Formats: sequence, C-alpha cells, structure tokens
Amino acid sequence: MSFPCPHCGGEIVPVPGSSPFPGWRNPDAIPTQVSSNSGASPHIAHGSKAGPSTKRKPYNQGYDPLFLEFWNVYPLKRDKRKALLAWRNAIARATATVILQGARRYREDPNRVDGFTKYAEGWLNGDGWEDEPLPARIEERRRPVEGTLDRMAREAMEGMNAKRRSESPSVDAPRPLPR
Repeated sequence: MSFPCPHCGGEIVPVPGSSPFPGWRNPDAIPTQVSSNSGASPHIAHGSKAGPSTKRKPYNQGYDPLFLEFWNVYPLKRDKRKALLAWRNAIARATATVILQGARRYREDPNRVDGFTKYAEGWLNGDGWEDEPLPARIEERRRPVEGTLDRMAREAMEGMNAKRRSESPSVDAPRPLPR
C-alpha cells in the first residue's frame, strides 16, 4: 500500500513501527517511508530546515564593526560576549555615535579609578552614555612627612620643659623625661 506525496509527487510507503505525529507513540501504528519516483531527494523533508551545522565560526568572528569600535574605545576589556549582547540592546535605545562618545568621555574622565571601572556590560545596560561626569575624588589622607612627628614631639617637650622652668626657677638643669 502506498500514497502519493502532495509536495513532490513521490511515493509514501508505510513502514511498520512508526508514528503519524512526532512524539506520539502507538505500537499498532504503521510508520511511513518516502520513496521518490520523480527524482526528488527522499532524505529531505519538505518545509523543514536542515539540522544544526557542525561547522563552527572561526574564533572572534561575527562581531559588529561598531561594537568592535566600542570595544576598542572602552577602558576595561572584560566579558566581551556579555558586552556584545548588551550592545545589541543598547543600540535599540541610542545611536552608536552617542554610545561611542559616552564611552570616550568615560575613558578620559580624570576622576575614573581603574580599580572601580564598570564592566562594559553594566555600563551599556545602565545607559552609561547618559551619565554625568564622575564626581571629583577626595584626595587620600596623607601621612605626616617623616620627621613631622619628631618635630611635634620635640616642641611639646620643649613646652613642658619651659613650663617646669617657669614653675621652679631654682632648678638650672633640666629634669630627665619620664619613661
């Protein structure tokens, strides 16, 4: 028993053990097999796509040229794939020119500290190109220059000695300092 294929005109021959619908199991069903009399390939189903390609893209290929320009401008090179996904979303919200100008501004900001630079993904997802310049940094507290403490201690001791001398003028020699 056989049926003509409505797409190619080939012959459909039932095969025992197959199911009429994908995923449906019926042990009593008769599976089908396609044989072609018209010269069409019996191995390719009509209307279906070929399976996944085993051929891979070469490494580091498939990046948008504008994204690569952004990547070269941005100061921190981490998580490039995540940044690419964020870039694709960001392009829907702003033009590439605006984003690139914002990235340059962020890179050249004198108040940006390398250790606290945002990853490109977070900067893009947060619309970083719209941010105001970073606030001025507070200068680090400086330790006293070496010798300053010595000078301060010496002045304090001299002040104490002067006070002692004024209280007891009969003592000519300075007293030893307590330890």
